[in-house]
Amino acid sequence: MRGEEGRPAPILLDVDTGIDDALALLYLLGEPRAKLLGITAMEGSVPLAQVARNTLAILRLCGREDIPVALGAQKPLLGRFSPSGKVSIHGENGLGNVSIPDPVRRPEPCRAVELMARLIEESPEKVTVVAVAAMTNLATFLLCYPHLKEKIEQLVLMGGAAWCRGNFSPVAEANIGRDPEAAQVVFSAGIPVKLAGLDVTYKAYATAAERAAWRDCGTRAGRFAWEMFVHYAAFYEGAPGCALHDPLAAAWALDEALVKALPAHLEADLCGRTTRGATVVDVGGAKTGRPCNALVGVEVDREAFARRLLAALRRLP
Repeated sequence: MRGEEGRPAPILLDVDTGIDDALALLYLLGEPRAKLLGITAMEGSVPLAQVARNTLAILRLCGREDIPVALGAQKPLLGRFSPSGKVSIHGENGLGNVSIPDPVRRPEPCRAVELMARLIEESPEKVTVVAVAAMTNLATFLLCYPHLKEKIEQLVLMGGAAWCRGNFSPVAEANIGRDPEAAQVVFSAGIPVKLAGLDVTYKAYATAAERAAWRDCGTRAGRFAWEMFVHYAAFYEGAPGCALHDPLAAAWALDEALVKALPAHLEADLCGRTTRGATVVDVGGAKTGRPCNALVGVEVDREAFARRLLAALRRLP
């Protein structure tokens, strides 16, 4: 992987910028092994206009207003998004009610899928797509521009709950549960997939001491991250720390060894009366005889992840 070989890996980030999306963005901005080409955004943790504001404001905070941001989906491939309760987790503004200066620029005039297509087509190297929202933007891109699939190195996805309870329904994780048809399009696209689901992201937590180190690392970005997680931490009372769902996907895109994963055949359930949106994982394809189409994360080197995250925050303004 280029990021591990010393050359920055070209990355596209797809977000619905709430608290953990924001930290994933900060991680990639502070990681020298990543070359963030652009950001696409969709409705999710908060309405799309707020997602746009949050994303652009974070880029301004970090002095990276050169990175283009384009807006995409406000509804799933079929029907409308169902409420997921994420607003309370992320606060009214999606950033734990922390105030940062408004952006001074607007999103790109093109749609998200058009920005994806342009940046992937123009890149001299294959691009990694890190998607930490529902997969509607990504699925739409794959349906509209199938000829560009060969220019994608890998898809690193935050989503799914293979062997643990869901956070959207008893069996479905929110990013897949909100648009399972989109997830199935992505899973069946024939592109290498890494799935950072709840099975591994709940193990990638930040303790109170680690979050305090963000605050004390001497950067605006570190202080901002700590402030956001004051709100987020209230939802993890009694747990060893706050789960870092989206940042883990961003980190795994650059560091193969960070996450232990199992090859599996992966699908999203589309039809179950009570299981719609569930992640169906057949390890090794043993039960179905279907070929493996994903690496599904099961364990994380949490201490190495914590060190990388803190180092990234220290490199930011």
